[in-house]
Amino acid sequence: MTYFDTVATPEGEARVLTKKRWWNSQTSLLPADFQKLGREGVLFHWDTNDPALLKTLHDSLVEALRTHSLADIRHAIDTGRGVSPRGAYALLVSVLPDSVLQHIRKLL
Repeated sequence: MTYFDTVATPEGEARVLTKKRWWNSQTSLLPADFQKLGREGVLFHWDTNDPALLKTLHDSLVEALRTHSLADIRHAIDTGRGVSPRGAYALLVSVLPDSVLQHIRKLL
């Protein structure tokens, strides 16, 4: 199972790719310019393999990218890594819905 969308963000185009595998599920947020992949790309590992929930998470990230740039999301993640878990959560809530945050197993 795979979901893919191209999204117009405030800074340009981004791609959202969600994959379900038998051992894990993940969503990649990718800039259109692959030279920015290391700086702006984000990989979410999910705590679920349920296809309906993965579609909901995928769609939520697509909606978040319509209002926030990929760089904004990446900045919140990078800044949050240097503060307390509560501080990191507060930063991510500013760019991602709570329904997405509760299913994140790992962020890269």
